[in-house]
Amino acid sequence: MSRARTTNARLHRFAAGATLALALLLSGFAGQALANTASTIIYRCTHHESFVGFTPSQYAAALQQLPTEVREYSECEELIHNAELKAASGGQAAAITAAASIAPPTPAEQQILTTTAHKAPTPVKLGSQTALPGVVHVDIAAAFNSLPAPLIALIILLLAAGVTTGVGSLPHGLVERLRSRRGK
Repeated sequence: MSRARTTNARLHRFAAGATLALALLLSGFAGQALANTASTIIYRCTHHESFVGFTPSQYAAALQQLPTEVREYSECEELIHNAELKAASGGQAAAITAAASIAPPTPAEQQILTTTAHKAPTPVKLGSQTALPGVVHVDIAAAFNSLPAPLIALIILLLAAGVTTGVGSLPHGLVERLRSRRGK
């Protein structure tokens, strides 16, 4: 009898362990599926595609995983939130896309855009100098003046190392000819 009880107890422990392992495994897949759905919603919103047909919890997960850049520089947070509310109310959302929320300019705005595009920029006084918007003056001195001194020293050191390494890799006959010319 005791042998049957120990075998039975082992069987129950094994079944409980297997059930626990299966539950953990399935919960991991559910979390991963929710994360994949959230990524899909975010992707579709940022690429101006329709993202209807998801559950409110999937929209909520997408809002939680929304990257900071997308929150700050797009309308996706508002659009996903509206889709979440629409899904929670049971209503069928029309094709929700980020592009649908951009209104065309009014006639007054269009007039300003048209005239501004054809105007020459006016110079701006910055301290003792005058700057012309849209004009970039590029010269080598400007590039080196903006570099920190340690970086300039590193560039010089790397160039010197490259020259000395390059001389060592020249063919032996050429090195001898260069040395003989210096001696003459």
